[in-house]
Amino acid sequence: MRSPATIGCIAIALVVAGCGSGSHVAASTQASATTSDRVSTQVALEHAVRAAVEENFKLSLYVLWHNMVPTWASDSTRGPALVELRASAATRRERGIRIRPVKTALRVHAVRIDPSYTSATAVADSQQRVRPYESGKPQSRSILLHEKARLALKRIGTSQHFIVWKVTPLR
Repeated sequence: MRSPATIGCIAIALVVAGCGSGSHVAASTQASATTSDRVSTQVALEHAVRAAVEENFKLSLYVLWHNMVPTWASDSTRGPALVELRASAATRRERGIRIRPVKTALRVHAVRIDPSYTSATAVADSQQRVRPYESGKPQSRSILLHEKARLALKRIGTSQHFIVWKVTPLR
């Protein structure tokens, strides 16, 4: 027969052992939650980058036809990319040329978020059928374009919103 003191020591040892393993489970769960948070943040930011690229594409199509950069352009595009859009619109306007998008498609092939989460790059290509207008008159043929570009994006503060900063054509 065992003494009450021995039984008490065994009971205390079991309780302490149980608390220790509970802490291990909690730490493991906390580490999993942190990893899960990082993955969900990464996915959300990738979606935000894709959305910014799509908004930039819509803006580009608008500028092709209107030859002016609208006030809402800075919602998706800023920096050198916006400067280039303004310059190309001004050149077409001076020459009396407008480009009407007839059929368009955009594919975002790759998105890479910088480890700091403050910038990103994307590779996208667009296929477009456009009809040029000169002095208000449509040209006889439409033109098929296939353009591929690398886009540098910047994150706006701590929000999940990115803007296209620079566009580099790829061959």
